[in-house]
Amino acid sequence: MDKLYLSWGYVTDSLKQIHNQTKQLDNNSAVIGLSRGGLIPAVIISHLKNINCFYSCGIKSYSEYNKSTEIMFQYPDKQLLKNKDVVYVVDDICDTGGTLKFIENYLLPIKMISITLVYRQNEVYKPNYFGKELSDKRWVVFPWEETK
Repeated sequence: MDKLYLSWGYVTDSLKQIHNQTKQLDNNSAVIGLSRGGLIPAVIISHLKNINCFYSCGIKSYSEYNKSTEIMFQYPDKQLLKNKDVVYVVDDICDTGGTLKFIENYLLPIKMISITLVYRQNEVYKPNYFGKELSDKRWVVFPWEETK
């Protein structure tokens, strides 16, 4: 399987650019990191934006390299977010778009801004902000996933 390896430099540069494009929205906002892959970029975004209101949300639709038909969902209580002007939802990759679309529907009517490091073109969901756009099916390897 072909793989695309991304560096820490790519991660931090992409998130700084996204932060600069969205910083006018940072008052009264929260960050949700989608576990596992979105937690590290979400923490970086929360530090860049100086947002202390941080939650994690567990959604799993993959098992190893294969897409699963079942979605596991562990969520923050929507009541904790209802008074926020904006909720940034951060993930490592938007592949099929199903995960972010699911969260967006869950959060309604709260305004959600989605951020991913990689967007794989799909017809279901396009993140509001993303670093790299892919049209191929290479497996993306993020720097925190490298253990060798």
